[in-house]
Amino acid sequence: MIDNACKFSSGDVEVKTEIYPDRLALNISDRGVGIPKNELDTIFKPFKRGTNVRYIGGFGIGLSIVAKIIELHHADIQVKSIENEGTSVEIRLVKKECKNK
Repeated sequence: MIDNACKFSSGDVEVKTEIYPDRLALNISDRGVGIPKNELDTIFKPFKRGTNVRYIGGFGIGLSIVAKIIELHHADIQVKSIENEGTSVEIRLVKKECKNK
């Protein structure tokens, strides 16, 4: 997610972590090209690229890998984006107790 934010942003990328009693949140925000509203539902599909990023390199596999990692960790991801303004992503990981052996 951070790599994509850097690739598609013309400005700074902000990364924040927040720790809550039940979860860890990772927030990534950029001021880049954004994602067209009608394409937000498909950004995690393999080989899917936004129609507004034709001249930026890539194959459309990065976010599908992110989606699989999120799924494997039983985490949640939320994406908000405005085309030509930027994108913000929040990844929420559930805290689990460590069990000593």
